[in-house]
Amino acid sequence: MSYPDLVEQDGKFYLTETQKNVGRVHDLPAALVSGLFNQFDHAQVATANLVLNLAAPSALKPEVPMPRLPDFHTRDNRRPDHGDRDMRAGFSVDLWLKPEALPAGTALLDTRTPEGQGLLVTTTPAGTIRLSLHDGRQETNWECDRGLLAPGASHHVVITVDGGPKIITFVVDGVLCDGGNERQFGWGRFSPTLRSANGAAILRISPALASLRVYSRALRTSEAVGNFRAGNGLP
Repeated sequence: MSYPDLVEQDGKFYLTETQKNVGRVHDLPAALVSGLFNQFDHAQVATANLVLNLAAPSALKPEVPMPRLPDFHTRDNRRPDHGDRDMRAGFSVDLWLKPEALPAGTALLDTRTPEGQGLLVTTTPAGTIRLSLHDGRQETNWECDRGLLAPGASHHVVITVDGGPKIITFVVDGVLCDGGNERQFGWGRFSPTLRSANGAAILRISPALASLRVYSRALRTSEAVGNFRAGNGLP
């Protein structure tokens, strides 16, 4: 995209761009714009593509069936050469942590097989939360910014894996991680050939979690903020 401009007309927003002798106009989705303008007031939990909802404490058992997450990269049988296909899919994990301090290395969520394939969310010695994804061939990791998870307080964390731009983001207590003082950016990229985050059919859950939601799509940042503002009754 070159020479972009933002245009507002009749309550709608558009992005224009030019590239050599080609011009394009992109209609910004109304839900995206509305989410941005209402980010400080919206306090509802997103429900679209909510495939696992363990909001009640009684539902948080040590092990539960894990819904299948969308594939990122797969074989395209419609192509003559049966080459690769980028699914541009994603998912989000929404969790509330109890106020108790967590030792480094605590596995909050774990779907790994004995071979290591699957999803893992852990605490780290730096006081952060780390996401690890392994598809059986390659692994990617990213963690939230430092200094956000104060001991003795409950915290809300949304981890979003977006297969469009191949980016992982963290939203902690309603604030998008921007890198803080340690990193240039708060987001991290993952390999465009990562196949999926699916592992075992069982999800192992730490007792440190007060609630858990899993979405079979990438939540928008505004939706993650709305989930935080909706709360879950923790002190």
